[in-house]
Amino acid sequence: MKTKILRPVRIGDDKVEVTVFSEEEKSWEKHRIRSSKNILDRMMAMANNMVIMNLQDNAYVFSEVEAPGLRAIVGEGMVEGVETILSPKPSLLLSIEFGKKTNDHGEIIHKIKPEPNTWIYEGSIINKNIDYDLVILKTADGPRIILPDELYIPQRKSSGGKKTKKKKRRKRKHASKKSVKKSAKTSKTTKKSKKTKKTRRRKRRRKK
Repeated sequence: MKTKILRPVRIGDDKVEVTVFSEEEKSWEKHRIRSSKNILDRMMAMANNMVIMNLQDNAYVFSEVEAPGLRAIVGEGMVEGVETILSPKPSLLLSIEFGKKTNDHGEIIHKIKPEPNTWIYEGSIINKNIDYDLVILKTADGPRIILPDELYIPQRKSSGGKKTKKKKRRKRKHASKKSVKKSAKTSKTTKKSKKTKKTRRRKRRRKK
């Protein structure tokens, strides 16, 4: 079982600034798990407990539990200044290249070489003084291309669909209660009418 912590670091120059992460390996331990049908669930539970134990402010915590043929990874945390997902999972960063399209051809106009053990994940790219059309992130898992429009993705606001459903459910409940009250009233009136008919018959018989 491995546990690591990713802390945000800003790298760059006078043209661009990028939020990346430095890796701190918290622990590496061996655990013995008895063979069972729910071995993957037990691995996930172990990873989740380790993440909760090592949660910190302004950092991501990842715990990985590996067994022959199985692997479970759990990550959690929160980092300030994050604007978009630069990599779908934490990847070792090799270089950041900025490309510009000129005369139907692309060329690299700027390049940043990070220090060893630098990771890319959620972050931000702040443009200070550079005109580019795309960003190429070269990682140990392969290259990733990001367009300028993808550097900031705003959060979507809820449309309030849940509230409308609640209102509809409330209306249905009220309607069912009213129908019950009406049926109760009608049953009372029928009982009264039966009683009045019986009393009239008795009075008529006495007169005779």
